[in-house]
Amino acid sequence: MPISSSRLPLRALWVLPALYLLGLICVALWPTPVDASARGALDSVLAWLHSVGVPNFAGYDLVEFGANIALFIPLGLLMGFGLRRFWLAVGLGVLATSLIEASQWLFLPQRFASGFDILANSLG
Repeated sequence: MPISSSRLPLRALWVLPALYLLGLICVALWPTPVDASARGALDSVLAWLHSVGVPNFAGYDLVEFGANIALFIPLGLLMGFGLRRFWLAVGLGVLATSLIEASQWLFLPQRFASGFDILANSLG
């Protein structure tokens, strides 16, 4: 069946969310921490920031927490707009991130499942 030109833009709008979800799944379920190779560079940047006056509370853990929030903001927006029910989107978001962390804990021994990750991902 040919695609009508009036429906093509609507179908094309699903490409970006689908790519985002694929990327999210890859990051969340990659066998090793995805930031492992960048840890040294990030520590160097944080050390420099501390040397120029940024308080020491802005360490690696805070950066990782913020990155988890940022990574899940698009999922929160997609679910919020798609479901149009705030509490249902929040509940499904908490469930999804809990399943991700449980999968990391059960099946990915080099990953670190964390309640803080569930909190950060849910905030996103």
